[in-house]
Amino acid sequence: MVAEQGIKSINLYDIFANIIPGLVFLMGLFPLFKPQPFLELVLWEGIDIPVGIPLLLFVITVAFVLGQLLQIGGSKDANDHGFAELMDAIRRGEDSNRYEISDFDDKFWDMCRTEFQLTGEFSSYGRLFKAILSFLEHSDRSRALRLQALYLFVRGVYVASVILALLYATAIIVIEYSLLPSVVLDVVRSPDILLGSSIVAAGLAYVTDSNKDDLEEDWIQYTITDCYLEMISDE
Repeated sequence: MVAEQGIKSINLYDIFANIIPGLVFLMGLFPLFKPQPFLELVLWEGIDIPVGIPLLLFVITVAFVLGQLLQIGGSKDANDHGFAELMDAIRRGEDSNRYEISDFDDKFWDMCRTEFQLTGEFSSYGRLFKAILSFLEHSDRSRALRLQALYLFVRGVYVASVILALLYATAIIVIEYSLLPSVVLDVVRSPDILLGSSIVAAGLAYVTDSNKDDLEEDWIQYTITDCYLEMISDE
């Protein structure tokens, strides 16, 4: 269980990037299982569920861990979020498929070379991106970090929605073909509820996926802007 000091250390980034997506996934399990029969099946009969602070701490802990796992799943195809593509375009002086390059971006690369003492042959943009985020975390500029949390929130909800939609669909098949023992089937919701839930989950996945890329681009551009402004203020 999370200690009180651990709860106090949770910030807005953790809430949006990890806890809320984790809570979305937890709430998505309610249309899948009947809570009390499910808990009695996996734990023991007559379970006394704690209420108040212990239950709150337990839910936050589980949601945080689930949120972390969802972000790990979502990061499999994220790579560096297009940052390397942008930096390549800056150094070539040409627009990329995703970003338009301006004199502002040229100055940013020159300032990065000075700030982080990079050579002209430097090309490890993933390391540079991590260095920039760390640089911003120790500054007073938070717009890029807020956008990062918002992007991770949308990505986490997207991954949770996809997994839930697959779980609902799998449960419908299992029920229709009686592939599990009756004691297990008794804790699963009816096919009608599962079908409606799968449609809602698929719709939520579509909405979050359609906004994910735009948020990612805004995050990268504000990261460059905030870093540029912070480096100027340090001169």
